[in-house]
Amino acid sequence: MIPRFAPASVIPCFSLLFLHTALHAQGDAPPSESLKPDYQVRLLHPKRIQDSDRGKLRETATLDGIIRVGLYGRLAEQFTAAMTEDKPAAVSGMRLYLDGVAMEGLQPAIFQPEAANDVLPKPAWVLEFQLTRTAQDEANRKAWDALLPRLSFGGNAVQIGVGFNGQPAHPGDGRELSFQAVSKGKAWAVILCGLSLLVFVLVWAVRSGMLREAGPGTAYSLGKTQMAFWGLLVVLSFFGVWIVSGKMERIPDQVLVLVGISGTTGLAAMLIGDGKKTAAAQKAEELREKIAEDAAKLAEIEARKTAMENEKKAARETWPVEKEAILASLSMEAGSQAQALKKSREELAAREKESRAAPADKQWSAWFTDIISDASGPSFPRVQMMLWTLVLGAVFVKSVGTAFTMPEFDNTLLLLMGISNGTYLGFKMPEKNG
Repeated sequence: MIPRFAPASVIPCFSLLFLHTALHAQGDAPPSESLKPDYQVRLLHPKRIQDSDRGKLRETATLDGIIRVGLYGRLAEQFTAAMTEDKPAAVSGMRLYLDGVAMEGLQPAIFQPEAANDVLPKPAWVLEFQLTRTAQDEANRKAWDALLPRLSFGGNAVQIGVGFNGQPAHPGDGRELSFQAVSKGKAWAVILCGLSLLVFVLVWAVRSGMLREAGPGTAYSLGKTQMAFWGLLVVLSFFGVWIVSGKMERIPDQVLVLVGISGTTGLAAMLIGDGKKTAAAQKAEELREKIAEDAAKLAEIEARKTAMENEKKAARETWPVEKEAILASLSMEAGSQAQALKKSREELAAREKESRAAPADKQWSAWFTDIISDASGPSFPRVQMMLWTLVLGAVFVKSVGTAFTMPEFDNTLLLLMGISNGTYLGFKMPEKNG
């Protein structure tokens, strides 16, 4: 007997896995050690960071916040010379570094030393960077993708640095910048609400019967379950990132391919099932015709047999031996025909069962058993497909929870997912309905 697993217990277990991945991945990597400062770069007003939205000063920099960096010494002299020769080129050659990551796409605004009158020693130049993450700018997005997974929710001590024209970065004085991508409260609220909503919708979909093969009373569909899983995960992740960042996140091509693979698998599984049912219905019709012919033939044999038996009773001792042999032959033929008719009727019952939606446990608690099993019991291709779906789902949630971006899956992973789904479909063709 196949054990039953209730979705009410299975789905929350999967969700706890995703929650652990999303939250504990924050800060998993130990913070990089601060580089030794050369005192050519300094964060100005480290305790007063400009808030670009409200124009107020705050103690911690956030996404879209503004920081000012002062240039000193040899670096300031190089920048001064470059500004004299070609100002646009000099400005575009400046790179802000956060914990050693070159923050591409952040073009600084340049100010004269008067912008830092209250700073001692006074810098030669003041660079103002707005910490903007632009999902559509690939270089900028990848820079943030490299930085954010290193940080934890809430405030983080980050070392700044400035590089010029491709030269090694000049690090600031220790990890003096306080930076947070998102507050702990907001991060927890968004992740918990998102996972709760994911569980609620999946459980509702299971209980409503929309994930069944063909309506109430039929088996649950693995293909439809996978479609629902990826569709909900992408929608909720997109919405969650929008809540956190206030911007619409791009959906990578690889995610679209993944959603397409799951959708194609669900459609192909439905077509295979319908094709098998249609073939079974055609075979059932052929069997009905054969049964009718066999029944008529059996009735004819039985009639001949009955007539000869009556004739034998009337003849008594004068019954010829030749007719006795014929009567014995008719008896054997009738028995053989009856056996063939019985076998055809049994096959017809099986084909009629296949031609209809596969009967299943009407209880929604049979969901997990249905998606990993066929009529013969647990199916390895189904288990394999489910496991790869969960693995890639965990990777997806980790990326969204740590870098606030949907992952760009490697082509090898997508191929592996396609092979897994293709194997499931290949084994589904001869698979029994059940």
